[in-house]
Amino acid sequence: MKANRKLTTLAAIGVLAVAGAARADVAPGAWTDSFADAKAYADANNTPMVLVWGNIQNGKHCEYCDALWNALDIAEVGAWMAERQYVFCHVWGRNGRDDPSEPQNAGAMRFAQTANETKGALKQYPFVCVYWPKSAAEVVVDNFVGRIAAAEFMSLVDGYLGGYSVRSGGKFAVGKTVGDRLEAEESTVRVEVPLRREGGGELKAADETLRITYPASSGSATASLAVAWAQGEGEKRVCVDFGALPGYSFSAGSEIGLVLADAEGATLDDSLIALVRRGNSPKNPTWVGVKTAEQLAWGEWTMDLEAARAKVLSERGGGGEAHLLVSLGGSVWCPDCAKTERYLTDAAEFKAWTAANKVACVAIDIPNLSAASPTTGPCLLTREPRNVSATYSAADPDHGAVQSGAGYLSRWMVSDEAAAAVLARNRQLVGTNTKNGGWNRPERANQYRTGVPVFLLVDASTLKVISRIELFASSSPADSGALAGHIRRFGELLAVEGAADAALEEDNRDISTTTAAIAVDGEAKVGEVSGGDLADVFSVTGVQFDRKLVLTASPAAAANVEWTLSLVQKGDSVSKTVASQKGTGELSVSAELDTADGVDVFAKVEVTGLGSTAASFGADADATVSYSISAKSEAAPGTVGFAAATAEAFVPNGGPFSVAVSRTGGRSGAVRARVFLRDAGDAAVFGFDEANLEWAAGETGEKTVSFEAWRPGDTLAHGSFTLGWRCRRAARRSGRTRAS
Repeated sequence: MKANRKLTTLAAIGVLAVAGAARADVAPGAWTDSFADAKAYADANNTPMVLVWGNIQNGKHCEYCDALWNALDIAEVGAWMAERQYVFCHVWGRNGRDDPSEPQNAGAMRFAQTANETKGALKQYPFVCVYWPKSAAEVVVDNFVGRIAAAEFMSLVDGYLGGYSVRSGGKFAVGKTVGDRLEAEESTVRVEVPLRREGGGELKAADETLRITYPASSGSATASLAVAWAQGEGEKRVCVDFGALPGYSFSAGSEIGLVLADAEGATLDDSLIALVRRGNSPKNPTWVGVKTAEQLAWGEWTMDLEAARAKVLSERGGGGEAHLLVSLGGSVWCPDCAKTERYLTDAAEFKAWTAANKVACVAIDIPNLSAASPTTGPCLLTREPRNVSATYSAADPDHGAVQSGAGYLSRWMVSDEAAAAVLARNRQLVGTNTKNGGWNRPERANQYRTGVPVFLLVDASTLKVISRIELFASSSPADSGALAGHIRRFGELLAVEGAADAALEEDNRDISTTTAAIAVDGEAKVGEVSGGDLADVFSVTGVQFDRKLVLTASPAAAANVEWTLSLVQKGDSVSKTVASQKGTGELSVSAELDTADGVDVFAKVEVTGLGSTAASFGADADATVSYSISAKSEAAPGTVGFAAATAEAFVPNGGPFSVAVSRTGGRSGAVRARVFLRDAGDAAVFGFDEANLEWAAGETGEKTVSFEAWRPGDTLAHGSFTLGWRCRRAARRSGRTRAS
């Protein structure tokens, strides 16, 4: 018998093992006598291995081992093995150990025995175990002592491997429901159909057929394409070229049927290509490179940032005015993005506004990024499906419960490589804050959370953010009734560009990038906040940290909504509201600010009476407060007083008696205080008349007054005395406490 012969029966295995023949090749569905090769194949291909270990004691085969071999050496078992495609390995040991003359089987006995020990079968032969690398540990079948039934052997092995599939037929790798399907527009000339094969078994070479059924408008004609799977091939794409389909004509609303069949013609899977009308929105933007800057229309959404930039710069180069508007969104997972598109960007009024104002619109779509998933996930640029939330379905009832980018990518004939490149660009822009050239807000500690949907007004020359609207995440349009207010909000967004005295970029939160300013003791500024433009922020210049800062905001007319004035102080990384006031009339806040280095001061005016729900936002979209705001400084000397209302001491042998006096609440200018001690008759006590305390300009804190409570020769005094003070600066102040 020749070495390296492929073994298919147990009888052949037995002869070779005893003879010490060379190893056999590993082939799923057939026996091999090399434990090392069988396990290596199983690990490399995620294929289950069935290991049978028998013993030869003093040259004699184990009786039970031979009985099992004979039972399994039948055609029925051979057919079962060929169908299951497991790796089957049988080895003989000698005298209860691995045969030293068969190095390829070293460790087989311990591997099988250890597995069987968990079932209580210690040194009882034959050992039989089932090992599947996908499992967390070895999967063990009971020992087969005295068992000779082939049916029981096959049943037990299959019982442990119920989750293993040897399917080698193809299936479609994309859904067929609205939101997750292949789609084509009238300009689509081809669609790549993704196929896959799955299962734990070895993927064999196979010939299949993709049958294509034309829509009724083309006479319901059919065509077919050959699908040839190579050995081990698990994924492929088949290109359906519409130009190669005789008689094909586009008919919006119809479908192209797809059926994948095996070599015998049996259906393996079915799918479709939906023929849809062309639309333009952040969820279906024109793809990169499809149109030049000249071909792009104003208000047309595109993924091509460079073409949109070039269009704006060209218009401005000719003396015109144009703007670059960017939408950051998550079309397949964000309910507020779906609602914003439904009630705002898809509206004819909004499209007319963008065209009239020469706005180039760029859609930047991103996954729902997080620390756990920082780079990818379902979005317009991946084919990965996502089961959307009930909130999303309510916001976008025209789309299905499963969403993916498959339809968008097939409409525009985008390859996975091209989509991945644009997605990487989007992540870079969104994940980097504005201080480092990106578009995320500087104060965001979490680079993944962007508050989508966000609208950015971007400088076409530098790609720096000029202004933004970010509150759509919690206050997106509830219905078309709020449309006028939201379009006005975008008008205010554009007004920020090039306006030296404009209030904060319209992000309503980011105080770090505002260019608007009001000077302390300078001229008042005017502004307007509304249901469209929720907040204005001004940096406050000329702040004197030893004087009180007073902010006053006065409405031009009685406000029809509650509004708020806040004084905000920001250090290197933390912002805090120092003082705020709400109301419908004139508002005023004041504070003496910290003297910490690097502190910036801001005044924030915002509409706060709208609530946070979309319904209230839409209902109050036209609420407006026109106002003037000014910043003044006032002297703030503060207050001098005793640190405690009562001071007590018992000093029988004399000694100093100390009382603390403090300056708080202000530090403008120098302050001097006179401290005195009197008895009930207003006479000096213990020879103490008065003491003077002084605080320099900017100085605060406690100072101490000390006196002798008793001196030798004095009569020891008991009782209470009045300790008073008078402070002189701009005004006379005085106070008293009790000392006893």
